[in-house]
Amino acid sequence: MADTSKMQVLYLDVDIITTNPCQLRKFYNEADLASLSASVKKHGVLEPVRVVKRDEGYELVFGHRRLLAARMAGIEKILAALQLSDDDQLELAVVENTQRQDLSPLDEAAAFQLLSGEKNYTLKDLSAVTGKSMSSLSETKKLNFIPLDVQDLCRQNDHQKLRFLIELSKFGDEIAIRNAYRYFLEFGKLPKRTSRAYGRKDKLKSFLDKLSHMISEFNELDFDAEKDKEFLEKIREQIESFNGLLG
Repeated sequence: MADTSKMQVLYLDVDIITTNPCQLRKFYNEADLASLSASVKKHGVLEPVRVVKRDEGYELVFGHRRLLAARMAGIEKILAALQLSDDDQLELAVVENTQRQDLSPLDEAAAFQLLSGEKNYTLKDLSAVTGKSMSSLSETKKLNFIPLDVQDLCRQNDHQKLRFLIELSKFGDEIAIRNAYRYFLEFGKLPKRTSRAYGRKDKLKSFLDKLSHMISEFNELDFDAEKDKEFLEKIREQIESFNGLLG
């Protein structure tokens, strides 16, 4: 439970509390939300939501499920702890949400990516903030490789086990991941990554994407024509072999 002992606790109209733009949770289970709403209707909101003051009303820092449940229950006012500064609003939102076990791995991955992008946090920084190991954070962040449309389908179909999502993310580019998920929906398991059952056009597109990426990486290499003769010779050999395959 968040420490609100040093904050001003208010009794606010739910209509003057706006959604946090840093809201991390992308999907709510309707049955769970209905259950929470019933509990709130009977017992009230036991833990205050946290807010910051804005020009027009208040903005939620965290406690989105509680606010939604209160609105569903027809409750007009809710307990809210007023945070005096929103300097660390994003970090607080991430920490509060990731400490709750019901946050999905996909939402966790998005949260960690948000902190990395907005605040330039390294894995070490994220580990210090969240209390999670760097290896766990690195693994979770890879879920961001999964295209957003596939993430939405995973949420809708309740395919959100961490191990499954990690395996899905390993299929590489977006086309490969989409096709792997389609295969899963049809056959109940992911295809072997060594023998994927993809369409011919998708395979060709995937190969071209990888080739283009390799060429870009090669252009960025800082090599010396004299010192790296052996490396360049191997590159030429690979290109000759490739040309041979092209006929």
